[in-house]
Amino acid sequence: MNKVIETQDTLIFNKNEVELLRNFINHDNINMEYFVFKPKNIQKIGIYFLGNTTNILNVTDYLIELSAQTNAKIYVLHYRGYGKSEGTPSFKTQFDDNNYFFKTLLASNQQIDFVLGYSLGSVFATYAAIDNNIHNIFLLSPFSETKDYFTHFKNQSMKGGKSLLKPFVKITADDYLLTISNINKLKSFKGKLVIFHGKSDNILPYSMGKKIYNSYISNTKKLYTIEGGNHSAAFQQDQWEQLINEINTL
Repeated sequence: MNKVIETQDTLIFNKNEVELLRNFINHDNINMEYFVFKPKNIQKIGIYFLGNTTNILNVTDYLIELSAQTNAKIYVLHYRGYGKSEGTPSFKTQFDDNNYFFKTLLASNQQIDFVLGYSLGSVFATYAAIDNNIHNIFLLSPFSETKDYFTHFKNQSMKGGKSLLKPFVKITADDYLLTISNINKLKSFKGKLVIFHGKSDNILPYSMGKKIYNSYISNTKKLYTIEGGNHSAAFQQDQWEQLINEINTL
């Protein structure tokens, strides 16, 4: 089994007493790139799942701040075909890759305290957390379930629909895609769920985040409604500070 070995990590830079390290892991003969945000005083460990059209460069400054302010060591896996990761991305391979990555981290005797997922990455965050018994999920502009997306898709341009799911799926949905549902997956979750969603999100509409919130029966859930916020509203400074505060309660 491949292990995440700290001594093999390549230091990219150090900012605000947070080291950004880069390494590779191999699964099914595919080399995948991952990054580690490592604060000076590690108190918790989390995994961040990227949005479909983003890579590590889009979130580096945000995750450095998050790591520094929460003393959280944060892992980010580049999906197949992203950055220096090999292969071609798909939903099925990514679910497998995520679980392999989790099991590798846990085999290294590391406790994963939370997962954080943005946009389509919210699906990967939810599934990986529940499959690996992680008790804290934070979702930013999340995806509810496929049927909601295609209802929304009918009211959007063909270009908009392609942009969200590309390159994970072709325009026509296969059977595997049609089974994806954060709503159903969360039925087996018993932990803390925190959602941030902008009311003016035209990529994954606010109704998706609200549906997830309403469907999850728990007294340990919270929805941050961002008035006038678009798809990236969770990254606004005031909202990011709220996220930091939430993670600091763990």
